[in-house]
Amino acid sequence: MFQYRHQYPLHESTLERDKCGRITFFLFRRDCHNIRINTDILGGCYAHWFYRLWSEPDSYRCDSVVIQSRVVNCEYALECLKSGDNLTGQLNTQLCGRNFLFGGVRHISLRVYSTDLRGGNVIGAWGGLGCQDVEIYYYDRESTAALAAVVPITIQYTDTTAAVMRNIKIHFDLYNNPASAWAHTMQINKLNGAGAADNVGRGHILDGLEITGHDYQRYGQHLLCVGAFVTPDVQQRINIHDLYLDCGDLDWSHFRLTLGALLDCAEFSNVYCPKGEVSGANGANGTVVYKNCVARTFSPSGGIAGTDYHVYLNSKQTATGLESVTNKVYINSTKDNVLHTSFFGATPIVQPALAADPTAAQISTVCTTLGW
Repeated sequence: MFQYRHQYPLHESTLERDKCGRITFFLFRRDCHNIRINTDILGGCYAHWFYRLWSEPDSYRCDSVVIQSRVVNCEYALECLKSGDNLTGQLNTQLCGRNFLFGGVRHISLRVYSTDLRGGNVIGAWGGLGCQDVEIYYYDRESTAALAAVVPITIQYTDTTAAVMRNIKIHFDLYNNPASAWAHTMQINKLNGAGAADNVGRGHILDGLEITGHDYQRYGQHLLCVGAFVTPDVQQRINIHDLYLDCGDLDWSHFRLTLGALLDCAEFSNVYCPKGEVSGANGANGTVVYKNCVARTFSPSGGIAGTDYHVYLNSKQTATGLESVTNKVYINSTKDNVLHTSFFGATPIVQPALAADPTAAQISTVCTTLGW
């Protein structure tokens, strides 16, 4: 067991630099277990670094880590690449390049209290190794010197080797200060290995994505997707719920989730964004259900030609004329200032008489309509 507590801040001036000029405070390699760290760190390149070479076996992973650290003016507060599993803890960071960078790790539960982030945080996949069971609570409401290119959280498929991201949970509590704003709150990137958007199906899997919380954003987007998921890619178990998206009096901060490889039913529930767009662009792939949601529009980019398969339950669109009714089901939901009690597209849904059980044909029709 490794345990470290330090009463006074560790400063970069107390450590030697490596041959590249970098300062690393804690580096864990090759089969380290039961690690406890509680300290303050000032400066440096890496505060906590868990690393395993590509050529090293899986048994070399470090695991069972508890971190309670304050990190200031450090390039990487926490980096876990193919090592650092079963990690829990809390980071209080200020003026850091990245609060965290994860790749090829599993079983992470981290609370991050960030101020004035200088770069971006990544949950990534490289060379076919994605992340599994990662839960992030992310707080930043006091920043006054953010950089315009910063994205607080990015889920990223970095190259074209098929990788799995499974059970990723993000909870936000963010205020993007308009006086010194970062860019988008969150991105889901699918890249081609050279940093460009990848629109070709590679066999990537996103299995289990959950987003909750509160986001005040008046500069960029609440969520932006770069690249496109296309068969044989797979997206499933998508759950966006209890999410308050505030863009003040503006109408250009949107939550745009592209679901071009959706296999099942993605669900938005209790999502509130009256001035912005909340869209799950799935085309004819699976079904997107909105329950108790309010948004300016639920159609990608506000276009009226969208024919995505959507179901609306007790939901409301605050703008008018911005969404096609094609392939849409409205149940006690408002569109164009009209409350629709039970409509499929522009046609009322005909329900069987209560005295009789629905026929097999009627059940088949409803299931086909809902994409089940």
